[in-house]
Amino acid sequence: MHSFFDSFVNKGTTLREFVIKYEKALECRYLAEQDEQYVSKYKFPTKAKSPLELHAANVYTRKIFNLFQFELTEGILHKRDVEEIPAHFILPRWTKEVIYDMDIPLPSKDDKLSSILRNIVFYRMVNHLSTYLDKSEETYQFIMNSIEETYKKVAALEGPISETQSEEPRQQELTDHAPLHDPVISRTKGRKKDSVKVSRKDM
Repeated sequence: MHSFFDSFVNKGTTLREFVIKYEKALECRYLAEQDEQYVSKYKFPTKAKSPLELHAANVYTRKIFNLFQFELTEGILHKRDVEEIPAHFILPRWTKEVIYDMDIPLPSKDDKLSSILRNIVFYRMVNHLSTYLDKSEETYQFIMNSIEETYKKVAALEGPISETQSEEPRQQELTDHAPLHDPVISRTKGRKKDSVKVSRKDM
């Protein structure tokens, strides 16, 4: 966890800067996971070209598939006449379905979402929509025309947004609430010396 935040914060980062960079770190992590999901779903280089390997590519995530592929080509599995992986060797946490089922529920109209959560919900929906792009040319054109029409309506309603303006809501979101200040560093004094009482007998 510490290594994940090393590229975003350092020992001189203030509390206000940490909150902003923390959201940026979460966004980068989310985008990296989206890329990994795409690779796991659409790209899997096969070597043996066997039914067993194809089955593993369709079931396992990329990390688990690479481990399986090594055992298939270099281990003892290539000597066995097996075409499909037995069900008890397919743990749910290894499968692609676990990743794709982690959908964020759509919020109700009354919910107030942060800019990061709005982006996550939007990216998730666009990612699912992109799976239909290769179905047919008609489907592709329908999706692109719908997106273009939606953009024109939003631009007419809100006006065009520049790249610099797109970053403002995240920083403005921090100032809309109670201000964040760096914690006050108190200087502690050393422990007071205990007064030593000397009795007359000791003298």
